[in-house]
Amino acid sequence: MRRSETDTRETVLQAAMNTFASHGFSGASIRDIAAAAGVTKPTVYYHFGSKADLYQALVDLAFDRMHALMSDAAESEGPARRRLERLLASVFAFTRAERDLVRIAFVTPYAAAEELPDNIACTSKHVRNVELLHTIMEQGQRSGELAPYSPRVLVSAVYGQMMNSIMGYLVGVQEPPDDALAEEVVRLFMDGAAATAH
Repeated sequence: MRRSETDTRETVLQAAMNTFASHGFSGASIRDIAAAAGVTKPTVYYHFGSKADLYQALVDLAFDRMHALMSDAAESEGPARRRLERLLASVFAFTRAERDLVRIAFVTPYAAAEELPDNIACTSKHVRNVELLHTIMEQGQRSGELAPYSPRVLVSAVYGQMMNSIMGYLVGVQEPPDDALAEEVVRLFMDGAAATAH
């Protein structure tokens, strides 16, 4: 039975993700990706045009999936604390489920120019995702849950912890981030680390 074009495209994407994750952009070839996908090189080019387009498709996929998860959490009902917990928990679950895809997305903004295709685009999608946290912070301030710090500073506190947890897992120095870690990060953010007198 012939694969549908959608199935073939997904198969090529999966093969490319595995190949780029293992060898980087420069070390991966269309020949390797085609072989891993069980298709011909012209089939890869038919669906993606170039190796750079294929890499961009993976970066877009990572940021778009993350945005959908973060949007669901940001737009859910409840106090800022609960929405932040949901947001972090969903991003952590996505990271565990799609480790290689997340690695590709995370390495892209920091890689040397020669390690990536020219004109790779990820900044606008990264900013779009961060803005969801910004919205939660502003709403939390309006409801009286959060003190009147700059929302940018509040976002940095949560986003920095989230990114650190993910990167530690991706490089193998931390356990996979989970719901318990999401709650702990938000508790630290909301309640602080200072010991309180009882």
